[in-house]
Amino acid sequence: METLGHFGDRKLQKLLNVRIPAWIDSVEDITGEGLCPDVMRITLHQFFLSYLKNHKLRKSKKAKNFLPDFFPVSSTLLRQTCTDNYLKYVNALIDFGVVERHVSSTGGKSYVVGGHAQLYKWRIPPDYEGGYRFRRETVSKGWLVKAVLRTRDRHMKECERTAYELSLDQPVYSKLFDFYNDIEFDRSLAGASGEYQTTDDIKFLEAEAIMNHEFVWFKTDSYGHRLHTPITTMPKEYRKYLRFKGHPDTPFMSLDIKNSQPYFSAVFMNSRLINDYLPEFIPLLHIAEPYTRNADFLLYRRLCVEGRLYEFIMGGMGLDTKDKEARDKIKKLFFSSVLFSKTRVYGENSRFREMFRHAFSSVHKMFQDIKHADEMLLPKLRDIIRPPGKKFRYAKSNNAYTLVACLMQRSEAALMYQVVAPRLIEKGIRFVTIHDSIMCLPDDAALANKIFIEAFDTLSIPPPTISVNWA
Repeated sequence: METLGHFGDRKLQKLLNVRIPAWIDSVEDITGEGLCPDVMRITLHQFFLSYLKNHKLRKSKKAKNFLPDFFPVSSTLLRQTCTDNYLKYVNALIDFGVVERHVSSTGGKSYVVGGHAQLYKWRIPPDYEGGYRFRRETVSKGWLVKAVLRTRDRHMKECERTAYELSLDQPVYSKLFDFYNDIEFDRSLAGASGEYQTTDDIKFLEAEAIMNHEFVWFKTDSYGHRLHTPITTMPKEYRKYLRFKGHPDTPFMSLDIKNSQPYFSAVFMNSRLINDYLPEFIPLLHIAEPYTRNADFLLYRRLCVEGRLYEFIMGGMGLDTKDKEARDKIKKLFFSSVLFSKTRVYGENSRFREMFRHAFSSVHKMFQDIKHADEMLLPKLRDIIRPPGKKFRYAKSNNAYTLVACLMQRSEAALMYQVVAPRLIEKGIRFVTIHDSIMCLPDDAALANKIFIEAFDTLSIPPPTISVNWA
C-alpha cells in the first residue's frame, strides 16, 4: 500500500495504492448506497494481503492446515483499518460473490482458534479468465489513509519493542533493528509497479507489499534462534532493489557462506562454540568427539569449509558437476536423507543415505547418535524433543530426529549474532542479515569479509568460504 505525496511538498495530499481483485469491474458496484468505496478498497486490500501471506505460509509449509483455497482474515486488523463497521463491507463482499466465508458444521461462523480470524476464499466468475490477478487502485480519503498508516506504525513499534526485549540479553538486536529500519527501496521498484498495474506475479506482489511496509515483523524463533524480518523472506530477485537511506543509488553486496547448511553441520560440535554459546548441547560433546578425529569426518569438514561437498558427491555418482539442476537435486536429497530426515528413510532417500554412509561413515553415525538422544540426556531441549501438546503413536517416539537441524541453526545464529555481528557493528558497518549471510554497502564488503574470517578463527573454527556478489 504505497503512500504517495509524502516526499517534497508536505501540503500534497497523501494517497494509498491498494490491490483489489481484477475480476471486479467496479468497486462502486459493490458498495451501492450507504457504503464508502474507499473503505471497500481498503477492505479488499486487507483480504489481498491475507491471501498473499497465506500463500507464503503454505509455500513454506508453515500454514496451520487451512482448507484448500481458504485463507484467514483477522477481524482485529479489519477493524483497525476499515472502521468498526467493517462487517458491513465484508457482508457486501459475500453478497456480491467476491469472497466466500467458511462456515461451521452447524452453519455458523468458523473462527481460526486463537487468531481472531475467519476463513475466506476468493470467488471468481465462471466467465473470467486469468486466475487470481490483482489490479492497483488509489485511496484518497485523508482519515482513512491515517487509519491505515497508524496501524502500520503500530506494527513497527511492536517490532521495536521486540528488538528492545531481545537486546536485554544481546544488545546487538537493537542495532540490527535500527539497520532494518534504515532500509528503503530503490524507487525504480515502485516505478516498476506501473508495468504490473494488473498482475498475478506473486513474487512481485510480495516484494511490493514488503516495500510498502505492509509486512512488518522482527523476531527470533525458539527452535533455531534465527532472526526473521521481511527481508529474510523477500524473493531473491528483488533484493537488488534494497538500499540504505542516504545511499539511494548504491545496491548492496551480499556475503554468503558457501554450502552453509553442510558447513554448520561440520563445525557445530566445536567445544568452544558449545560451551560458550550453546550449553544446552554440552552432553553431546562426549558422544560426537570421537567421530571428529576420523579421516572421513575430516574430509567431510574440509569439503564443507571449501564449499565443495555437493560437487564431491556428484563426482562420486558420475554426475556433471556443472549441471545446476542435478546439483539442486543432490542438495535436496542431502537435506531430506541426511540432515533433516527421520532416523529411517525409504526409497530414493534411503539409497542416497546409504551412499552417504559409505562415503562418510563417521559423519553419518554422529548424526544418527544425535538423532537418538532424548530429554533424559538433553533436559534443556525437552520442548524440542517432546513438543508440549503433541501426541505420539508409541511411548518411546519423539522428535529427537530434529536435533541435528536445531543444533545447526542455533550454531549459525550464535556465530552470526553473538560473534560476527558485534564485530561488524564495532567497525561501523551497517548491514542486514539473511540468516547465514549479510548484505552491506560495497565499500564495506572487503572489511566485512575479513571480520567474518577473524570471528570464526577466534573460536578455532575453520572459517567458511565466503561468496561475495552483488545482492
